[in-house]
Amino acid sequence: MTRRTRIAAGLLAACAVCPSLAQTEPPRDSEVTEHVDVELVLLDVTVANRKREIVTGLSKEDFKLKIDDRRIPIASLDAHCPDAPVAEPEAVWIDGGNSDWTAPDRERRIVLAIDYRHMERIQRVDVLERVRDAVARLHRPKEKLMIVALTDFLRIEQPWTTDGAATFETLERMENDITLWEPPFDHLHDASTFTSLLELTDLLGTLEGEKIVVLFSNWPSSGFHYDELFAELASRSTRARVSFYTVWTRGLTPRGTSRRLARLAVETGGRFTERTNDFGLGYARAQRDSSCRYTIGFYDSGQRPQRERRVVVRVDRSRTRVYHPSRYAIRDPEEVRETIAEAALALPDPYASESVEVALLPVVPTGRRRWKTVLAVQVTEPFDEDVQVRASVRRGNSRWVRDREAHRPPFSFAVPYRFHAGAYSVAATVSYPGQREPRAAGNRVELPSLEGDGWMLVDPLVLRATGEAALEGDPLLGRVPVLLEGFTGDELYAVARLCRFGIAAAGEEVIASVELNTPAGTSFDASTRLSFSAENSLQCGLVDTKLPALAAGSYEVTVRAAPTRSEELVKRFSFGVVSKPESHHATTGY
Repeated sequence: MTRRTRIAAGLLAACAVCPSLAQTEPPRDSEVTEHVDVELVLLDVTVANRKREIVTGLSKEDFKLKIDDRRIPIASLDAHCPDAPVAEPEAVWIDGGNSDWTAPDRERRIVLAIDYRHMERIQRVDVLERVRDAVARLHRPKEKLMIVALTDFLRIEQPWTTDGAATFETLERMENDITLWEPPFDHLHDASTFTSLLELTDLLGTLEGEKIVVLFSNWPSSGFHYDELFAELASRSTRARVSFYTVWTRGLTPRGTSRRLARLAVETGGRFTERTNDFGLGYARAQRDSSCRYTIGFYDSGQRPQRERRVVVRVDRSRTRVYHPSRYAIRDPEEVRETIAEAALALPDPYASESVEVALLPVVPTGRRRWKTVLAVQVTEPFDEDVQVRASVRRGNSRWVRDREAHRPPFSFAVPYRFHAGAYSVAATVSYPGQREPRAAGNRVELPSLEGDGWMLVDPLVLRATGEAALEGDPLLGRVPVLLEGFTGDELYAVARLCRFGIAAAGEEVIASVELNTPAGTSFDASTRLSFSAENSLQCGLVDTKLPALAAGSYEVTVRAAPTRSEELVKRFSFGVVSKPESHHATTGY
């Protein structure tokens, strides 16, 4: 009842004892209304007996729930448990022997997280080998696994899969990844560790059901306490239905432990595993506990966003222990939307949309191992409001993030970057007002090195004129790449580079041709004469051909060149043309 309601009720009660007022004032309808926001909150809990066996067969009446020391009625209880108690798994020898324990084969989601920030170089490969052996020994066919690495930021090494062999191969690849085992990952504080864990939690919160993160770490106990960040991570984990099963990877050390790993496990309803050389024990415990989870549902009325509330769950049975989240909070929807969009840059696949495309396009090599590139984003589906766009480029432990306030879709933009040769991952997310989850796209690109001597025809681009001033010699100024589709009435250009490197020869001229093909055949053909001097340096000639006005349909641009002492070089690019919308914004970052 609101304060205004209580005041109105008090005045009516006072009038009831005044006969004169009761006789002279006719009853009137009150304009005071009461509005209460009610939200169902779910808590995933595990109950174990003194033998550390999972207790099955509990009912709603067996549980007692307190929120901020107030008894709260339980609205629902869901449980998927076997008929008999499930035994606690035991540690095995390093060689994997002396254990025939097998987890029940049921659908579950487990994230294997390797914390490189708090692990010495000499230990990283050893930890990966033990985790790999644990996967080979314990993984079940219905179980979905994800692998992430905590470096300077959150790295998704493997998306969700039930393929145990693929997970084994990923861990094997990580052992040989120099960007993981070589850098020191020095840091003055652990704020970025919490940022990565919060980002992972928000990402997992978009999935239905419970999720478990098995965190392998040497996180020390010294330094700041980080009470506020621990509380925020615990609150978000409860709402995301994520629990952390932490593993202290120093093994059988005579002294020391990690209070931070213990705290993270306790406050999120997970388990802490320490003083064992069997790093798979934490994984096995996660499997065992997820085989019998009780999901308690209760209603929270009038909860203010961001206000944390403490949780206590008890069971009316002696000598039992309940593993449960310690707190929760109702988060502001706008903040949730922003954090999910940020996390989706690390894993865009679950949010993939046909209306969003992103690419890192090689434009021209500036050296044998250096490239001028352009990061391009295109959104094709119209929308009535402005949207927020994020784009990122990642390679190993390096990341470049571009935030850009865009106009109403459809729109395109392009930003230039210079990168070394190598493999890169690119992603873009588009956040729409009023929508919790973004739309996204992701791609991988390999920027090649120029080895030896020879010729290279760089992949052609189709560019759309933006109306901004163009500059002769730089085809990207005043133009943006077409990724998905162009529009009728656009000025479109086919652009490519033919490069010669390491060849000590006389000067020569090469004819490069541009063909525009439709399903009906070739509709346009043009050629460009490129001149190369006798110098032995890297030289690139520019093919920049304006295409004719195009009707709606599907097209393919083919670029051909036949240099002396080289086979014919051919590259193609396919795109579509649709009717031009009422408005379309295209900008470049030059």
